[in-house]
Amino acid sequence: MSTLLYIKPDHDVVLAILIPMERGDTENVKNLILNQLYEPMEESVINTPLERCNDRMQSSNNRFVGVYKKTNETIIIRRGLNSSNFNKEYNFLKNNGYHPTDIDAYKNDDGINVWDGIFKQGNPNDYKMWRNFNKQEFHDKWLEMANLGYKLFDIETYTGENNQRLWAGLFIKQEGNYVLKRDISTSTFESFAEQYANQGFKLIDVEVYKAGNQIKWAGVWLSGEKSIYESEYSMTSLTNYQTNYLSSGYTLIDIEFYFDENGNRKWVAVWEKNASLSGRLSDRLNYCQYMMNHDSWQWANYELIDLEQY
Repeated sequence: MSTLLYIKPDHDVVLAILIPMERGDTENVKNLILNQLYEPMEESVINTPLERCNDRMQSSNNRFVGVYKKTNETIIIRRGLNSSNFNKEYNFLKNNGYHPTDIDAYKNDDGINVWDGIFKQGNPNDYKMWRNFNKQEFHDKWLEMANLGYKLFDIETYTGENNQRLWAGLFIKQEGNYVLKRDISTSTFESFAEQYANQGFKLIDVEVYKAGNQIKWAGVWLSGEKSIYESEYSMTSLTNYQTNYLSSGYTLIDIEFYFDENGNRKWVAVWEKNASLSGRLSDRLNYCQYMMNHDSWQWANYELIDLEQY
């Protein structure tokens, strides 16, 4: 029996699909149904798909990169939702036993802030999400969470109205030490990365952004064996690093894209030592191509842990 449960609360859609055969194509059946249900919907929704792709979607020229690890766990993707709808999805999924493992905020083609999220099953009470804070507010919330025994494991920064820099983060109930650094230069980040590695911390998440004309970095370190990060321009280099580090027992856990001072796109990626996990990188694909890979890899028990676009 092949089954699929698809929930989209902001449009009051719940699909339960059961196919009496092994490896039934539930995704295709879901997409066929959604294409019919979404026929009368406004164009803005068609242009910001969640987990589907069709010839009316009018995908942009954006390319998608996904980071996977083999865990035998499945996830739910939510994409292109404004802050209010994303919060509604978050609360609905939380009430049904899901929590976010990765979030991303960016401006769509209309200049509106939208959100992506990856959700998986687990005890929602062990996880917290906080968004739309200025620098000081986020610092205060970070201290509050630390005092309650929660660690920051995913940090996100973006600009809101009037180009004010805002911050968001995901926290997990977990013991141990960790470090957060923000608004630091490239050279300072490199120094901290070396310092914390020598002190027994591993880099697990990084954000790179522009403050005026300067490049700034934010990073989260947890206690653990040293991780490795690289930053370059070429996507071919990223693929080569992935192949080499994977063969050395390192798993890719985080990737970000940013523009340098001259407006040239770069990537930064983090690998952690974990020979027991098999990792995969799906890169340089449009959304339709990417989702074909995603569906295939999810069948093979690979969990999406990071999704980026450029």
